[in-house]
Amino acid sequence: MTLKGGVYSRLDMIRALVTHFRMSGMLVRSNVDLGVFQSDVLTLDKSQGAFVAVQCMHGGQPNTLAAHFSKADSYLTAAKCGTLKFHALTDKKSKATTRRLLSVSVALMDRTCKRRDLLRSLKAQFPAVGIVRVKMNGQCRDYIRDGDGNKDLALTAGAPVELPAQGKIQLAKK
Repeated sequence: MTLKGGVYSRLDMIRALVTHFRMSGMLVRSNVDLGVFQSDVLTLDKSQGAFVAVQCMHGGQPNTLAAHFSKADSYLTAAKCGTLKFHALTDKKSKATTRRLLSVSVALMDRTCKRRDLLRSLKAQFPAVGIVRVKMNGQCRDYIRDGDGNKDLALTAGAPVELPAQGKIQLAKK
């Protein structure tokens, strides 16, 4: 699915991600307040039983990239400490308890993802943070191609963390 008019702002990125995750059959909410931070997109991956919080970054300067990766990593630390609030999220279809996992990803524009050397350096510092690539036409990918044209899934993979057992963690379907 392509986004009509292209992706020119952070808001366009959020729209593209919401469309991508919904078409993948996931429950999605945008602009969710989790207490310590606001997630641009929060989704529930039912197949893995994990929540994925995505932060969008439209620019591609190295210092800004490092700041976003560091911020995403601090969200994972907050999740481990139990300081995130999921109280406003409900899934009306399935009342089943999900595994309490959360992974955090940074959504980057396609042109930023072409700087693989910089991304590898950031992944070495922040291995738990995942990457979602957003193309100019609004299509989203969970991989980045290496120099030979092969999918480099290790570069984009994030490591979910176990959340403490407190409160309800569910996601509302809109």
